[in-house]
Amino acid sequence: MMQNSLLFLIPLLLVNSTNLSHDTHTLTVPLISDRNLNFHGEIVLGLPGEKFNVVFDTGSADIWVPSVHCTSNACNNHNKYDPSSSHSFNGYTNEKFIIKYGTGNLAGHIVSDHLSISGAKIPNQIFGISTEEADFFEKMKFDGVFGLAYSSLSTSQKSPPMDKLLMSGAIKQKVFSFWFDKFSENGKVGGELVLGGYNKDRFLGKISYAPVVTKKYWELSLSNVSHNRKRIDASSSFAIVDTGTSLIALPKNDAFAINSLIGAVKLRNSDRLFKISCETKSKEPLLLSLGDIKLKIEPENYIYKVKPGYCLSAFTVNPSNVILFSKFSKNLSFFS
Repeated sequence: MMQNSLLFLIPLLLVNSTNLSHDTHTLTVPLISDRNLNFHGEIVLGLPGEKFNVVFDTGSADIWVPSVHCTSNACNNHNKYDPSSSHSFNGYTNEKFIIKYGTGNLAGHIVSDHLSISGAKIPNQIFGISTEEADFFEKMKFDGVFGLAYSSLSTSQKSPPMDKLLMSGAIKQKVFSFWFDKFSENGKVGGELVLGGYNKDRFLGKISYAPVVTKKYWELSLSNVSHNRKRIDASSSFAIVDTGTSLIALPKNDAFAINSLIGAVKLRNSDRLFKISCETKSKEPLLLSLGDIKLKIEPENYIYKVKPGYCLSAFTVNPSNVILFSKFSKNLSFFS
């Protein structure tokens, strides 16, 4: 168990978990911290293989990396996929793809090639190669995205990697889990993704289960938020668990109400962000009611230190009025 890690596990249950394994037939991907806002790990595409750093994102369902033919500035300083350098390239499909994220859009082509992850090889994996990317991606340390939401959300995946890993015997269960270290150093290993199970050394206590509402996003039922004996009923009854976002985005009324509870005030030059004291010792945890589970969010998880003496609240306004939860807990498992 790593020092200073947070110890809470919330599996999102879809099927029987009585035989859930923690240590056999699993694949572990180390995750590098980017200022504790994003965590990315390595995959290899093609043969002999090109390495790419990707965000493993439960809020989307597609795999994509930049194409060598990308003309956007956002593709600069990133690894780019070159079909001509791969002996296993299986051609372009007849499809093109457009993906719309909250931070910007991208477009490109769908291709098929080998994918390797933590030593396991997946032949003829479908993925996207971007030829146009929003400016947002230029500043990111990761090259692309590895979506882990349901395939019903995907623009391209006919057979998701988890299905292929299961069929090949590389993993024995269609399960994946995350661990994040809140106090990791920038550019250092700050977490891990385990495919096929979970790491028992990354948490204490019993596993708690929350049912998934719909098989699209990893969507949970949310009823209320409480803090210091005060309760706010959520205006939206659902919450999406999204490892690809760094803040907790809420409908406007909820964001203002929760920030008021924790003593945060809206920034004058922003419609979405709230400033808060950096002092955590005197702050009370927040409790989220997710089904029958009370999930505790400690102050160090809802206060972001931007610089010494200047902190922001993790609770922000989401214009689309969809609730998104990020790394509110540092240990998450997903069952499908």
